[in-house]
Amino acid sequence: MKRFEMPVFVINGFLESGKTSFIKNVIMQDQFSDFKRILLIQCEEGEILLEQSFLDEYSIFVETIEEEQLRPDYLKLLQKKHNPWAVIIEYNAMWKAIRLDETKLPDRWEIYQTITTADASTFEVYRNNMKSIAAEILKNVDMVLFNRCREDMNLSSYRRSAKALSSGVQVIFEHENGSIMPLAEQLPYDIQADFIQVEDDDFGIWYLDMMERPESYTGKTVSFTGRVARLKRSKDGFFAAGRMVMTCCADDLQFLGFVCQYEDAEFVNEGEWIHVKAKITFTYRPEYRREGPLLVVDEIKAVKAPLNECISL
Repeated sequence: MKRFEMPVFVINGFLESGKTSFIKNVIMQDQFSDFKRILLIQCEEGEILLEQSFLDEYSIFVETIEEEQLRPDYLKLLQKKHNPWAVIIEYNAMWKAIRLDETKLPDRWEIYQTITTADASTFEVYRNNMKSIAAEILKNVDMVLFNRCREDMNLSSYRRSAKALSSGVQVIFEHENGSIMPLAEQLPYDIQADFIQVEDDDFGIWYLDMMERPESYTGKTVSFTGRVARLKRSKDGFFAAGRMVMTCCADDLQFLGFVCQYEDAEFVNEGEWIHVKAKITFTYRPEYRREGPLLVVDEIKAVKAPLNECISL
């Protein structure tokens, strides 16, 4: 890291979701030991106050700001005032839906990591009643920490929502006692089988698990129903097949699909519903901008649209 870059860490989440406690724990674990002075910008006053002795020990300078102060010139004044080596922004999820990475930060401020904290005991309420905001705090983040978890909660559903909105996100579940809870996705099919039949309502689970654990699917044959989408970047012989998925609300509808290779792809029509049988391989594809699934199609047949054309996670 170059000294003249200002590393910025964004911690987002609803009020009382554990943002301040998370920041304190991370700092106490010496994960910020490379930074001799830290500017903590709080966009709301949380339920946990940081003791002055803690702030002094770790050279942390706290500034609480209003929404209109979140602008480059004011942030630059705070930098000049405290001369920090790193900045932590404890964001307010209730502020208007702007993405900090789209907001013009001061020159040489660079967002290194974006983390969302969520209280698992109240997340379902937010997801049902404030869907667009709940989706916003899960989008384009590096890590989501669900705290205050219990075994009887639908944690797999929370994990799928986060994965759908941020495909590469790390999702962590923390028990009420503070310990990390391992979570194995309960798959609706036999992952050990050479042939996997994906039912219509299980497409989302299959999609997310295959994107996360490609090694578990390589070489297997899969059968599923999807809708055809044409690829803008590919040559003849390729198309995409997938489903429209609603992650939190109707505003968050998105197409989740896989690139398919088929010698007669030119005869497959945009928007057509098809049943596909294909061999799963993994290779670099420009559509994913990284390595991803390539389904080498064996059989295709036209079918009627499923009863539920849009699926939920």
